[in-house]
Amino acid sequence: MALQPVLSGLPSNTSPHDDSVSDIENWPDKPLLMQSALAEEPARVDRVNSSLPLPINNDVFEGWAIFWAAGLASTPEHMFNGHKRKTSLVVQGKFKQALPFNAVLSGQRFSGPLQHLPASWLTSTILKLVHHINPAMVVGTVSSPSLLAPLVSMAQCINVSQPGTEPSLNASPVEDMRLLGSQFQSPSGTALPANERKHLMTNKEACSQHSFDCEHVWTLHFWQHFLDVANCTIKLPFATIEAAKYLGTMPISIQASTRDGQDLWSWKLWHEKQFAATSR
Repeated sequence: MALQPVLSGLPSNTSPHDDSVSDIENWPDKPLLMQSALAEEPARVDRVNSSLPLPINNDVFEGWAIFWAAGLASTPEHMFNGHKRKTSLVVQGKFKQALPFNAVLSGQRFSGPLQHLPASWLTSTILKLVHHINPAMVVGTVSSPSLLAPLVSMAQCINVSQPGTEPSLNASPVEDMRLLGSQFQSPSGTALPANERKHLMTNKEACSQHSFDCEHVWTLHFWQHFLDVANCTIKLPFATIEAAKYLGTMPISIQASTRDGQDLWSWKLWHEKQFAATSR
């Protein structure tokens, strides 16, 4: 499937590296390592805080992405000014399969059990916070932990465009899903605001009534302020938690997938703190 020029004309900076996960001194974005994790592709080191887009091409989705992280030497000075957010991911492209909104999930999917689980009261408090942020969030089991919700309720901004009219990956986010119908239009005719769309899409019935189509170009923005990837800490309203204590050497995931396990995009992200104990 050929993409429109605004997508296919973008360069890539993702030629394979020889760096292994354990070769921390040679991580190109130390203290972080970001690695492509699509099942059908060999592992590939991708760059954080680069304006050169990362390519995505699989059986479900084709496009590009840019990932920004605050607090690194490579972080552009203007990128996070005036914002609490710690990471920002922009994905743009076209779906190769039409998928119902409720069939595509995003969030954290861990590769194994978490270590040194916190006290039950803290775990309960964190889960209440998670459900307050997104009532549609589903929590996995102790043996297979995850925090997943429909992608359409997770994205902070979604723009649906006719091919050739899509915004630049580096443009300010503009919510507009009116091409999908009147449900995404306010009474005045303007685009439904992002917060109202997110709230609407936490409703199972509403989420089941629309699909990601193959006709339009989708631009999706994700940002968050809880996980400080530069310091490998989780900032809660009442405490700052060292994430490495619970992750061990398991990576953070940056991903979206279908309910039956097909990846749309997937990266693994490690911090050098996670290997401090094993390197002694």
